Amino acid sequence: MAVLFNNIVAFILTMLMAISDVFVIPCVLYSLTSLIPVIAICIRRLLDLDKSGYWLFFVLAPFGLIPLLVWFCSGSVYEGNRFGTTRFNSNLATYAILSFFSFSFTVITIIFI
Repeated sequence: MAVLFNNIVAFILTMLMAISDVFVIPCVLYSLTSLIPVIAICIRRLLDLDKSGYWLFFVLAPFGLIPLLVWFCSGSVYEGNRFGTTRFNSNLATYAILSFFSFSFTVITIIFI
């Protein structure tokens, strides 16, 4: 639910920012405040896949978003992993895609604005 809310607010702020420059500061402030929760959600998803959270640094590499998108859309490891048992359902590909785009939007907004 937090990912959906984040994407809706980010989309609205981006559209308002495209209309007027007045909304640049609220958009940047929202992106900065949502950065840590979004990173935490993405790391949690990687841990459910039995991957370390350090794989999130792939976003800094060219074409690094492609393996992250594939991993976020794949099913969780249910037989237990080195980080503990998972609570996610493998049918939550929509949640994974939303968390991926939420993280991507936050990073892109911080870098390019």
